[in-house]
Amino acid sequence: MDLEKYLNTYQFKINLSDGQEVTFKPISVFQLKQLMVSTENSDVAIDNLIASCAPGVDIENLSLHDRFMLFVELRNKSKGSQYDILTICPKCSSQIASVVDLNKLEVITKNVKNDVCVLDDHISVRTTPMTRKIQKKAQERSEGDDAQATILSNIFCITSIILDGKEYCEISDDDKINVFDKGPQSFYDALVKHIEIEYNFGLNFTHEVKCGKCKHKEIVPISVENFFA
Repeated sequence: MDLEKYLNTYQFKINLSDGQEVTFKPISVFQLKQLMVSTENSDVAIDNLIASCAPGVDIENLSLHDRFMLFVELRNKSKGSQYDILTICPKCSSQIASVVDLNKLEVITKNVKNDVCVLDDHISVRTTPMTRKIQKKAQERSEGDDAQATILSNIFCITSIILDGKEYCEISDDDKINVFDKGPQSFYDALVKHIEIEYNFGLNFTHEVKCGKCKHKEIVPISVENFFA
């Protein structure tokens, strides 16, 4: 019995923001059970899940936007596109039951117009989209401080420093940190704004909720708390 011949038909493809086509398999029953009872850090669990379902993907150098889009598509092809969620109305605290169709989520195309962030008249930095590798390095260096990890994740997106028009590419992580440690708060504010604008791509993971009791309507982020339940 050539069972593999039939099981191998359950493969899907997705195009990531850089044009890379990724082939993946749905999450198996055993993988799903492991995910539900896993005591690992959620990021590590997601990494392991993607690695097992899409072994050809370089997770370390995958942008966080693409990583999340692939994660959502794994859920979509494994459990279906309908996702039932409960939210709390911010006006009257009533529960709102909603159904999100994962197939209809907006995909924002990657369109980086300028990868250089100007900090002041003398200093600029060149940046890249945040990857899992950058995020992990920031988490390790922050030693459990989530706020510090967020700051370092943004700073580690820097690939070079430009001083009065001269670009320095061979820089250390300490060099990157030093720019913001010694510079004013406006430097970091400019970097965060730059990253939010230039690297705003991937899934628009929000939906509109409408309270049946008070009729309040609002666009809110979609929770993944019970994503595979």
